[in-house]
Amino acid sequence: MRISTCHSTVVLAFLLAACAGPGSGEPPLTLEQRLQSSGLRQGESVSVIRGFRLSSWTYLDETHIQVSSAIGDDYLITFHMPCWGLQTADAIAHTSTVGALSRHDRILARSAGMPVNCSIRDIHALEPISKTDPQGERS
Repeated sequence: MRISTCHSTVVLAFLLAACAGPGSGEPPLTLEQRLQSSGLRQGESVSVIRGFRLSSWTYLDETHIQVSSAIGDDYLITFHMPCWGLQTADAIAHTSTVGALSRHDRILARSAGMPVNCSIRDIHALEPISKTDPQGERS
């Protein structure tokens, strides 16, 4: 019985690893490429967003999400460590420092019934890429 359990574990680990890969043989997009595909680029660092109300969010990778405020401003959130579980979370929330979002706050979610709690390392404003600047380079 011990051999078949070990064999099953190895097969399961192999199948999970196969599902985790990109599948197309191409390297995954960089953060900059993901932002550019949305017509955005990373702007200035922001220590506090006063009066922040979360409108929407987009998973970018295990250490970054894009959030939009209720007034339409977009921000890049970078976590201290990889934030596992956000890719499959339906909704997120954030702790708040008196109605603001800051580097001292956390992003909270539930993924497959398990709590997700991720500490914010950095916040950057996201800027639209100018139509006259197709490369996304800063002027």
